[in-house]
Amino acid sequence: MRNRKLGLVFVLFAISLACGRSTPTAASKTSSEDIRVVSGPSAVGSDATGLVWAAGWTVFVDAGTPAADAPQTGGIFVRGVTAPVSVAEVSSTIVAADGRVLATLVTSAPQISTMNLIAVDTGTTQVTPSRGIVVNQQMLYDISAASPRSQALITVRLTDGNGVVHDVVIANEIRQDQERPQPGPCMRGQPSSMAIHIRPSGLDPPEPSAVLGACVVFVNDDTVAHDIRSDPHPAHSSCPALNVGLVPSGSNRASLAMNTWGACGYHDELAPDDERFKGHLVIPAPR
Repeated sequence: MRNRKLGLVFVLFAISLACGRSTPTAASKTSSEDIRVVSGPSAVGSDATGLVWAAGWTVFVDAGTPAADAPQTGGIFVRGVTAPVSVAEVSSTIVAADGRVLATLVTSAPQISTMNLIAVDTGTTQVTPSRGIVVNQQMLYDISAASPRSQALITVRLTDGNGVVHDVVIANEIRQDQERPQPGPCMRGQPSSMAIHIRPSGLDPPEPSAVLGACVVFVNDDTVAHDIRSDPHPAHSSCPALNVGLVPSGSNRASLAMNTWGACGYHDELAPDDERFKGHLVIPAPR
C-alpha cells in the first residue's frame, strides 16, 4: 500500500514538472543572419585647381539578396548576427596619404531611412534576407596640396536583436586623378540641369527634382545676399554638394555635381529659421 502511494506521488510530481515546462514555439526561437557590408567604387571630381574635391560612394548592407547595383561578391561578413539587424549609422573619414584628416561625415539612422524610402518605397534601416539597405555618401574636402590619392575609412554600425553593436570598417581608396571622367563641381560655362531662383517671397521652385550627376544654379533675384547651405543647421553635412555659400544680390552660384541620389534639404544660413528660404531637392534613384 505504501509503495502504491509513493508511486502515485511520483506520477503527480512528474506531471507538475511537465506542466511547468514551456515548449519553445516558432515565435520564441532566435534567428540569426549573416550580414554582408560592401562599398561601391568612389566617384571623384575636382575643381580646376585640383585642390577642392568631391567624393561619393554607396554602402550596401545585405543578408542574402544583394541590391541590383551592389557588387555581387566581396565585402566584409558578420556571421550569425541575431535578427532583426538594423543600420544605426554610417560614419566616414577621408584621410590624406600623409595621415591628415581631410573631412568627416556621419549619416544617421533617420537619414538612412529617408534614402531607403526613396529607393525601395519603404523607409527603414532594417536588413532582411529579402531587402538590403543602401546608404549614399558624398563629401567635399580640400587636400591643400596636389595628391594622387586619399583613403575613405567607412564605419558601418549595426545593431542586432539583442541590442549588441557591431562596427564594420571598410577602407575605400579615392584616386584623385584629374584625367578620370567623373563629374565634379560645375565649371564656368558648364550647363546645369536646373536653376533655383531666390526671390524676396522665397525659393522658386521650393521642392524641385534634379538629374543625377547634374549641377544646380542658385540665382539671387532678391535685394539682399543669401548664404545657401545643406541641412542640418549648423553641421551642413547632409548633402555637402549644396554648400554653395554666399550668393550676392543679382548674382548666381552653382552647386557641386549631385553625384548621389536621395532627398537633400537646404536653407539660408543667414536666416536658418525663415521658412521662405528652406527647400528640398530630390534626386531620383537610377532605374
